[in-house]
Amino acid sequence: MAVRQASLRYDSIGAFLKAWRDTLGQGAAFLPAGTVDGELAKEFKLDVVLPVVGAVGPFNAQIVHATPDGGTGVRLIETPQAVTDRIEEVLALVEDVKRHLMDSGALVDPATIPRPAPAAAPAAAPAAAVGPVPTAPVQPGAAAAMPPPGVPTARPRGLLIPNVGDRDPDMSGDMADRSLRDGLVALAVERATGLLTIVESDGRRRFGFWSKGGPVGWRSEPMDKEEVLGVLLFRSGNLNKEQLAESITLMNETGVRQGEALIEMGALNYGQLVMVLQKQVEFVLQRAMKVREGVWGFHRLERLPQNFVNPPLKVPNMLFRALREHAKSMRLEELYKAQKEVLDRYVSVSAELAPVLAEIKFKPPEAKLLDVIQGTSWRLRELFSVSPMSRQDTATSIWALNELRCLGFGDSEDLDRYLDRISSRILGKAHGLLKCNHFDVLEVHWICMDEEVNAAHRKMMGEFDPERYHDLTPELSKALAAITKAVENAYAAVKDKPQRRAYREDIVEASMIIQSAELLGKKGEMAIMKKDYREANFCWSKAMELMPGRKEFRDGYQRAQALRRGF
Repeated sequence: MAVRQASLRYDSIGAFLKAWRDTLGQGAAFLPAGTVDGELAKEFKLDVVLPVVGAVGPFNAQIVHATPDGGTGVRLIETPQAVTDRIEEVLALVEDVKRHLMDSGALVDPATIPRPAPAAAPAAAPAAAVGPVPTAPVQPGAAAAMPPPGVPTARPRGLLIPNVGDRDPDMSGDMADRSLRDGLVALAVERATGLLTIVESDGRRRFGFWSKGGPVGWRSEPMDKEEVLGVLLFRSGNLNKEQLAESITLMNETGVRQGEALIEMGALNYGQLVMVLQKQVEFVLQRAMKVREGVWGFHRLERLPQNFVNPPLKVPNMLFRALREHAKSMRLEELYKAQKEVLDRYVSVSAELAPVLAEIKFKPPEAKLLDVIQGTSWRLRELFSVSPMSRQDTATSIWALNELRCLGFGDSEDLDRYLDRISSRILGKAHGLLKCNHFDVLEVHWICMDEEVNAAHRKMMGEFDPERYHDLTPELSKALAAITKAVENAYAAVKDKPQRRAYREDIVEASMIIQSAELLGKKGEMAIMKKDYREANFCWSKAMELMPGRKEFRDGYQRAQALRRGF
């Protein structure tokens, strides 16, 4: 009977962390020979056992590869949230230990160790590398044509292409417009599985294998050597000519894929294979996105004809980074022009595209910008002033998110968000009236003068004018009435100097008034010495407001006025 439960043990936390970085964190694992007694079921439960921590799991695992020595490569599918939370707890614990050791001096941060300057690379060093390649955004173009329905039958070696020639594609478009980019985002949202076919103008075909919203493999006809795994590894310096030739020989003799051949040769381990396959998938997708002449179509499938070692590529993250890099190359005027039509419209995050945002690895400032957008309703023009990033970085991020259709722009706020926003301010102000004095109601300091009181009154009456609001609940309407009544009463009590001074003396201790006036006098004297008229006038005016009968304050005020006249 097939075994449906297995445990993968690590002798040290360090070994687990390396595996998490290389394989587990990428949705894969490798079980050495002898891990289980008997034959594993195709799909099984996998526990990870760590020192001190104990068992973490179970993960839902699926066999995707068997090595000649009896080892098993597996893919982790649909990891339960409880397991993800437990892993995060383990990683947080490791960070706490690391921080403690660094604070105690037992561990030195490698970033603080001076490093020698790297030697210059030889002139003949390979130019290509297995890494991200920036993708320029697709420009709008002609209407799409449907790709030809016929699909070649599978070859003896290579990825098996399912026969979908008997039906029209579920999605299609022209490579000249932005339909492919929008289609990729839609596939990520619905976590679609299927086959993407790109037919270029010269007849070349690319077949992309999609699993749960992202590509896991590619095949080109005719074969493009620039996209072959072995060539990419060779050009990046991770494989020499002899190893490349040996892998091709092994492929021809045994019919295995090149990644499997490289593992059997010992040129790669399982974790490295997972990572380089991910890089290969991303590299090919970026090349495909640059095609401008041709058509594309996507056929949904219940499942792919073969299993893949590597997890699906997170396409939204790749697209966002590529679009943001492109926006950085645009002139600021061009960027603002593209956003001019929506500057006075309210910005919101599309709820339907939450899965897309979840797949983007936002940098901290970008994440804070999203929090600002989701937390309060802002017009785009206002958003630039409250963004945690520079104006240009904000513009590039907004442009990239909008190109991914992650943002919405409306002429008015969403009603629920609108009521949430105004409720906190209105109800908070109304509840605070019970313990407020007249100065607090007007939101001015008790050391205030006529112009400050008048300005505060205008501001309060404008902000809490019921005519400014719509769709008010009865509670909010009642609160606004109470606020405006309190504001008018407060203004009547402190708008005139004699009344204001009498009220101030009722609520503020005499010693505090005297101390504040004398402190203002000292600051006013220093301002006169510096010939700073504005500061001197401000300080002596405030001092006279508090204690108009003090001769030194009147003299100070007159000297401040003389400073203005240049005497």
